[in-house]
Amino acid sequence: MRLRPFRRADFESMWKLDRTCFPPGIAYSRSELRAFLSRKTADTIVAEREGDVVGFVLGWRRSKTEGHVITLDVAPSARRHGLGRRLLAELERRFRAAGVREVQLETAVANTIAIAFYERLGYRKVAHLTDYYGPGMHAWKMQTMLGHRRQM
Repeated sequence: MRLRPFRRADFESMWKLDRTCFPPGIAYSRSELRAFLSRKTADTIVAEREGDVVGFVLGWRRSKTEGHVITLDVAPSARRHGLGRRLLAELERRFRAAGVREVQLETAVANTIAIAFYERLGYRKVAHLTDYYGPGMHAWKMQTMLGHRRQM
């Protein structure tokens, strides 16, 4: 699998992958995903295997020192091989190069696998977000400080 920059031609595959990775209410609509991708400081890294998109990470810089992970998606067939870690590490490397020191993300309270993954990578729960994804669908806001972590 190789990592590369996002290309417009990837959009449909990325949108379908997001719908595979996340349930309704958490998966992004086409218009939401397009809006995130078009943000001025958006950064998207795609994982490709034999010409197919098997993962991606989308983040953006909120300010000079704050980054935000919008979504990290890995196809079920590509999981458990370190791809999510590689994608996140590359996004964090780019954030660090741009001067970002703090990175935040949200993940569903029920997504214990994602929570454990992020905690292993140095993210900590900093706030409980009631009804974040809709009624009864709560999230954790998680955060890490890039300057205080080992590089992955």
